[in-house]
Amino acid sequence: MPPPIVQYVTTSDGVRVAYTVCGTGPPAIVLTDPSVSHVELEWSQPILRDIYGRLAQDLTLIRIDIRGTGLSDRVQSVGPDTIYGEIRAVVEKLGLQRYIIGAVQIVSPAAIIYASRYPNEVTHLVLIDGCLSVMQLFTSPQIAAVIAAGQADWVTGTEAIGSFTFGAGHAESVGYGTYIRSCIDQTFFPLAMQASHVHDSTPVAKDVRAPTLIVKHAGNTIPMDVARNVATNIPNASLVTTPGLWADEPVALAERMLDWLATTLAAEEMEPAPSASDASPAQTGVRTILFTDIEGHTQMMQRLGDDAGRSLLREHERITRDVIAKHGGDEIKTIGDAFMVSFGSVTAAAQCAIDLQQAITTEPMTERLKIRIGLNAGEPIAEEGDLFGSSVIIASRIVSQANGGEILVSDVVRGLLSGKPFMFADRGDVALRGFEDPIRLYELRWQPA
Repeated sequence: MPPPIVQYVTTSDGVRVAYTVCGTGPPAIVLTDPSVSHVELEWSQPILRDIYGRLAQDLTLIRIDIRGTGLSDRVQSVGPDTIYGEIRAVVEKLGLQRYIIGAVQIVSPAAIIYASRYPNEVTHLVLIDGCLSVMQLFTSPQIAAVIAAGQADWVTGTEAIGSFTFGAGHAESVGYGTYIRSCIDQTFFPLAMQASHVHDSTPVAKDVRAPTLIVKHAGNTIPMDVARNVATNIPNASLVTTPGLWADEPVALAERMLDWLATTLAAEEMEPAPSASDASPAQTGVRTILFTDIEGHTQMMQRLGDDAGRSLLREHERITRDVIAKHGGDEIKTIGDAFMVSFGSVTAAAQCAIDLQQAITTEPMTERLKIRIGLNAGEPIAEEGDLFGSSVIIASRIVSQANGGEILVSDVVRGLLSGKPFMFADRGDVALRGFEDPIRLYELRWQPA
């Protein structure tokens, strides 16, 4: 993919900020460490080019050089709120109403604060090697040493950042120091570090409403507790680790983010929306709601292509519908790879979930898939062939917490199945987006011990 065209917007305090837009799909603003931000030259860096290029296949990728970096005005004045003004200027210029925010390392606290301030605009939050406060990163002696080296000896310090980022001796680290020195001036480097220190998102992390993915590189020196702290403080946050460092499978990193986004977007599309119909809604009594989706669906479609991918989806749909019919389930709707099904019997729903997992692993298929299943029970409202209400929304949230090959159920379903021949594992209390109180989840075991 060729580098996108660089555009400019002027902030409210008169600073010209460079940004680029490329790709198709839901808009996603990606913020990166100021020391490696250059919206034009970043496309000459193989790893950044691979990550951004893959993201742009499924998203409208928006990159911003904050003031003092890249192609933006190299002003030396930076304050605690300037980054928010720069994001707002781009958002207003593009007329964005709803968008994803992605952030890397030291800009992640600012991204968390921004998401808490604009909960009706930020739909999803993705943090790579993120933290609640930049000071937490300095618990790593290696990070503190690299930053100190950059402040003491600009050339030596920036060359060291390449080795730190990609691993000593890795081909990608060669020339990375030169790239960094194109992104930021030696005089602005300490200012950027100082400005980032004022962004402590700990007090407002609890106010983030957007589903959040935290990705931690297993090979870097940032303590795992830093990532756990982010996941603990943000409601509806998921934490995953990825092997190695940035140079290790960068496309796989991008696809992991896209897969998570596709899963959460599909679940939200299947959530009930208020109907404009004048028809009176009807109570249905207690129903068990089952949601499914395919793990790695986006990656699968990208790898197989539209025709082969759709053919495999048809096999999945046939198997799923056969199992649903066997257990008397009512298929409410499907969106992409996801099913929403209703049952009058909680036992039938649980057994359907188990049989569906077993069928997906044993039935003849062109390629083996892994599916996620979530179950909840309650009294939804029926209207025009659809089901509405909090019990349905909770079920859609639960499926997004599952891994491929797992069945997760709410404490309500677990209670209704007491005394039945099912095995469960307690997964603890989980905060689900949009619900004040956490909900206890259980894994329904379906494989022989």
